[in-house]
Amino acid sequence: NPRAIHIRLLEGEVSNVESCTVIGDFQVVDLPSGLVAGSPIEVQYGYDRSGHINVSAKELVGGTEASVEIHWTDGIDDTALTEFARLARDYDVD
Repeated sequence: NPRAIHIRLLEGEVSNVESCTVIGDFQVVDLPSGLVAGSPIEVQYGYDRSGHINVSAKELVGGTEASVEIHWTDGIDDTALTEFARLARDYDVD
């Protein structure tokens, strides 16, 4: 039974993850005993105005959660932040 889940946040638009840039990582630990490999995990992330990335993960069977704030500045500029803010504002889920 898995006891922890390792989450890696990557930047890149290629199918080979080895070609992507690792922005950060964290673990969801103390998973419930008996949890089956492949159990559903919900991962959410967002950017704030200072370029920090907030990531949370929750395993959906027992509800174990973890989150991290990544202070990452490589590759993100004011133009990208403005675009992320616009996308977040205009994002609509039906």
